[in-house]
Amino acid sequence: MKNIILILAFSLIGLNAFSQNITYKKDWQGNTIAVDDRGNTIATQKTDWQGNVIWVDNNGNTIKTQKQDWQGNNTWQNNQGQTIQTEKRDWQGNKVLENNQGQTEYVYKKDWQGNTAVYDRNGKLVGTYKQDWQGNTVFEKNPYY
Repeated sequence: MKNIILILAFSLIGLNAFSQNITYKKDWQGNTIAVDDRGNTIATQKTDWQGNVIWVDNNGNTIKTQKQDWQGNNTWQNNQGQTIQTEKRDWQGNKVLENNQGQTEYVYKKDWQGNTAVYDRNGKLVGTYKQDWQGNTVFEKNPYY
């Protein structure tokens, strides 16, 4: 019995250790920054000289750039200018993120509480975007994903 309780306790601790919430907030310059549970900045969202939204790492290297294609869809390009993701809407109005081969990667849906739930291509819940008490957007990863 003791062994079962210890195994269960370590399993729950392990699940919590790997589930990382990301908080999106504004820095002193008005840029959106992604911060992990420990307060470390993961990435910063800025605007380049052309008005495109870009995500940069802590060293200032571009991670990805958001642009619009000829159909008006938002596309994400890597630092070499290759399209890696395209953002579209499905027939229900949900945001669908497709990879460069046109396969669905993620679907963003509003849940009954007004939060944005993120599902993978198989319909499994990846996590949920919620507002915290300070008005920051927090991505809570599904611990069972």
